[in-house]
Amino acid sequence: MPQSASARVALYISVGSELTHYSVDVEGAALVRGGTVSLPANVHFAWSHVSGRYLYVASSDSPPGVGPR
Repeated sequence: MPQSASARVALYISVGSELTHYSVDVEGAALVRGGTVSLPANVHFAWSHVSGRYLYVASSDSPPGVGPR
């Protein structure tokens, strides 16, 4: 199913505790960097609310798969 020209695509990238938003320009095949937020610990998982208005992010200072120290 083709996307309409007004469809918006967002990409979120994390490196350590930094989470950065990029807008995806599908037609121009480009990423447009948005804002970056610093979280208290490394990002482990993120998911969007079904409405698309909220992004939930889980962060922790423990390594993935280890659990609490």
